[in-house]
Amino acid sequence: MIDMATTEVADISSYQEDTVAFMQELGKYAKSVIVKITEGSESGDAYVNPKAKDQVASGFKVFKTVGAYHYLKANSQKYGAADPVNEAKWFIKNLSAVGLNKKTVCAVDVEDASLMQNATADVNTFLQYMDQQGYSNLVVYGSASWFTSGRIEQDKLYKKTPIWVASYGTDEPGVDHANAWQYTDNGHGLHVDFSYDFDGTLLGDQSKSNNGGDTPTDALHQHAKQVYDYFNPKELSDAAICGILANFQHESGINPDQWQIGMPHTWAMSSSTGYGIAQFTPAGKIKAYADKVGKDVSDINTQLDYVWSQITATGGFYGGGKTLKQFAHDTDPKVAALDFLQGYEMHSKSTDALADRQSKAAAWWTLYNKGNAGTYGDGGNNNDDDVKSTPEGYTIQTKGQFTFNTNCRVRNTPKMSDAGLATYKTGQTVSYDQKEKNDNHFWLSYLGATGTRHYVPYANITKNTYFGTDTNPGDPIKKQQK
Repeated sequence: MIDMATTEVADISSYQEDTVAFMQELGKYAKSVIVKITEGSESGDAYVNPKAKDQVASGFKVFKTVGAYHYLKANSQKYGAADPVNEAKWFIKNLSAVGLNKKTVCAVDVEDASLMQNATADVNTFLQYMDQQGYSNLVVYGSASWFTSGRIEQDKLYKKTPIWVASYGTDEPGVDHANAWQYTDNGHGLHVDFSYDFDGTLLGDQSKSNNGGDTPTDALHQHAKQVYDYFNPKELSDAAICGILANFQHESGINPDQWQIGMPHTWAMSSSTGYGIAQFTPAGKIKAYADKVGKDVSDINTQLDYVWSQITATGGFYGGGKTLKQFAHDTDPKVAALDFLQGYEMHSKSTDALADRQSKAAAWWTLYNKGNAGTYGDGGNNNDDDVKSTPEGYTIQTKGQFTFNTNCRVRNTPKMSDAGLATYKTGQTVSYDQKEKNDNHFWLSYLGATGTRHYVPYANITKNTYFGTDTNPGDPIKKQQK
């Protein structure tokens, strides 16, 4: 099996080694390393990581980029308004001393108990000074609870600085629009913090804004979007598709032209060489299929067609505890990762590299949890003439409460393409004051705290699937005159 974890970043401090060999070990899984440089201020703790200079130097021998972080202890209420600036000055002084320039990704670690209850103002003072000195690749790090409790107010951060959220043992960061997610303090058994970098923030190469509008544009995410767009119309749940993505990423980095590392590049049917997004083995199998249908073997849709033909064939999805239909209705991406591993990849009760596959599934869930429940095999279509004739945007004024049986995104417009701004999770309830038909879905609508109208999909019209239970059933349908 191949591990192609292309979007992970490690972060280290004086507790870790400073050797090139150690960096090479990290480099098996990470694309960059972020080093703790300082803590406090020159007039306060005056702490400098004693290994920082060597860790940075060794890091550059393995990685294209090396980032830095400062552990914040500023408290302007106790020590005066200049305290956050003094900490920024101490950080900058030592950045240059260890060989880092103004293009470096610089994170401020906001978690110390000595900080103000609402640390946002002090964090912003620190960020503003860093920015004024020419450091533009800034990031705010904190645990999910600091963001959700309001100790760090994300929407008030200086220049919408990207956020790096720490949340262990969970399926997602737990904070909307997180740019990176530190998901463990023992990544790959190395006793090192590892994070998923969703958009290049920790690499200094952001490909999307902090407001979460677009999908990242690197090859991995482009291929992932093609996979999602392929399986979504086939009525697989978002969780099921994330399980597929995780397995493909583990096998090949979702690279349709990936040969198995260390094996000869051959189409011979007698070979054990793997090729493509699922590492089809022998590679000759996918080549024979591509030749038969007259398509390019390295085309991702050719390979997805092959996967679909296999899993929908009689007895084609087996080896685990679920049928294809059951897998297609999965609501937990980690469960889906296991189901696809056993039902397709291995056709056995295998748990090969399961933790890695499930971590990747959870990461994809942060991008592709769009509230789509699996309806494959249900055979239900809403062909009611009244529904078909109801115009887009048709709205009814009606009040009630809706309890979700799957995660659904809150959006600013009644469009599934809207990236959304929050999530109603399974079991949560929303109170609404109107319903609307739009974009092949029925929508609940309500006014937010600021008076802005929000929309949540509650049913897929074509698939005739409802995403929960309603205290006031009734859809926005304009009845035809008889």
